[in-house]
Amino acid sequence: MNNEIDRKSKQNQLSSDAGASDHPAREHDRRSFLRFLSIGAGSAIIGGAFACGRSALAAGTDGSAGVAATTRASALVDDHGFWTSIQDSFIRSTSDVVLNVDAGSVAPKLALRALNRDSSVVEKGVIAGGFTTLASQRATIGSILGAAPDDTALVNGATDGIMHALSGFNWKAGDMIFYTDHEHPNVISVIKSLEFVSKIVPVKITLPTSARVSAAEIAAAVEAKVARHRPAKRSLCALVWSSPTYQTGVMLPIARMAAIARKYDMVSVCDAAHLMGMASIDFSRLDVDFLSTCGHKWQCGPSLTAALLRDPRLAGIWSTNSQRSSGKAFGPSLGFGAEVSKAGVSSVAKFDALIASCSLWDDIGRSKIEAYSLSLGAYLKSRIEQAWGQSSLRSPLADPELLSGITTFDPFADTPLASKPKAYKLFVDQLRDTHGFIVRAVKLPSDGQVRSGIRISTPLWVEQGDIDRLIDVMQKLAKKIQSVKVSIDEVDPTFAL
Repeated sequence: MNNEIDRKSKQNQLSSDAGASDHPAREHDRRSFLRFLSIGAGSAIIGGAFACGRSALAAGTDGSAGVAATTRASALVDDHGFWTSIQDSFIRSTSDVVLNVDAGSVAPKLALRALNRDSSVVEKGVIAGGFTTLASQRATIGSILGAAPDDTALVNGATDGIMHALSGFNWKAGDMIFYTDHEHPNVISVIKSLEFVSKIVPVKITLPTSARVSAAEIAAAVEAKVARHRPAKRSLCALVWSSPTYQTGVMLPIARMAAIARKYDMVSVCDAAHLMGMASIDFSRLDVDFLSTCGHKWQCGPSLTAALLRDPRLAGIWSTNSQRSSGKAFGPSLGFGAEVSKAGVSSVAKFDALIASCSLWDDIGRSKIEAYSLSLGAYLKSRIEQAWGQSSLRSPLADPELLSGITTFDPFADTPLASKPKAYKLFVDQLRDTHGFIVRAVKLPSDGQVRSGIRISTPLWVEQGDIDRLIDVMQKLAKKIQSVKVSIDEVDPTFAL
């Protein structure tokens, strides 16, 4: 199937001489925010993040990237064509502001056109042929992510990828899988299944959390736990972590985590569900054994599109036959990428649409998108700190190595409502139904206590004016919820506060 997108149409959408925005209020919002990047904390934070090698999600070797990043952030100030292309390229509601990035939240027009165009033709071909290994799609998506086609498997989701990665090893009783207390429940379920079937030992690592936490502190906590529990005898062990985490958006430092896994002879598995589309990824530089990432979150592809990347050095260790329930080979293996990709991918046309979305990102510039998302996230954190204080933040603020486009905070910190999950659900429901802002309530890691937070994402289609309006509405709404005289359990969630 021809995956090429009409280049002329794209150039019209992304024309750098598109002129001033058709929305004067939005233009004012953009420019005031981008001045914040040029002269304030945003420029310093994003410069530091890129100095850590964040444009490739690997450790850097000098500070030159930081200077380049600050220049890139400043250059956004006068890039009218960039902003015009963003508004024209996405289908988004005129009334709702989507600040929660999950499957199917916002879609580029190019991706929807590709999906509609390809669905009937592609799927008929697949049915006639029996199955597909998605060879051309694996080659294209692998090249975007820095992996060879044979080391790129297309799967239905990040958890699906993690399942394939962990299921390809011959686990025995007493083998260990280390994971952090920030992992998604679905990934924990995969680990618990291996505990039940293969008698492996799961070991949970409690991470330090605060707005001032550093990457070095997190790495030290992880290594201390591994050193304490890793068996002296040679056995199979894995280290599983998220970058960024779905709860607080902390970008657990990939290079540091991978180095710990190598030092203690462990398989490294990174759940990067939110990474593709948020940041520029070069898997070949990460030295991670497996990385599983979603195309249907920040990359804005159709639902059930994701990729699992494997280090080619695992070719003789990981078995494509181990995932099969019988444990028996059904014939010669097609190789990692092909074997896993044919094991139940939902739709060929969906991956063609994902490639169309990727082409939009590439035309805009992935480093440019990363700089914008992180900088807008830094602005959001600064506004939350002004409104609620630093103690309300549940996402890192100080160490640029840990920053992502996800920010989580607690609007009810240090109040009686902090232990009431229904207060957070009411907060989210009211923001959506009454004020048109879509965010998410999340359960936070804690030492046996009930703790919740509000997760806000800063993707490509969100603007500084959206953040300013959101902060204003959230401040008023939090006060109204706290002033309710009856029990929070008795409040009608459909009543507009």
